[in-house]
Amino acid sequence: MACHGRIDPGTYDGLAASRLALANGEYLTARDVFFELNGRLEADLVFLNACASGRFQSRLDSETSGFGAAFLRAGARSVITAAGYIDPALALELAVEFFRLWLGGTMSKAAALQEAQLRMQKYAGASPASWGSTC
Repeated sequence: MACHGRIDPGTYDGLAASRLALANGEYLTARDVFFELNGRLEADLVFLNACASGRFQSRLDSETSGFGAAFLRAGARSVITAAGYIDPALALELAVEFFRLWLGGTMSKAAALQEAQLRMQKYAGASPASWGSTC
């Protein structure tokens, strides 16, 4: 998915606070994913190319929440998200390079992400802060 993500600071539920902006002013929350899909998602990877899609509100140090936890609970085997703001054009380049490497069949998801990040830094000349906030 490529969209805008945000954390609603006025929402105390960590899952409901994590939101992805959809068309017509609607939002998809991590709570929606967590409870609606509940183990029924059959995906090897969920790649959220959206600002703050990897962030979440936490009341406890040991708590995990947000879209990462929600998609894993929903059934995804792995999730790639952005922890903060990402430049849309550079994030697209990173995603394209990641998928080119991973779908080439010789690299694991982790190795493909690492190599895509290294290539972005070396060849695109872009600061990792603009595209590298993935977690």
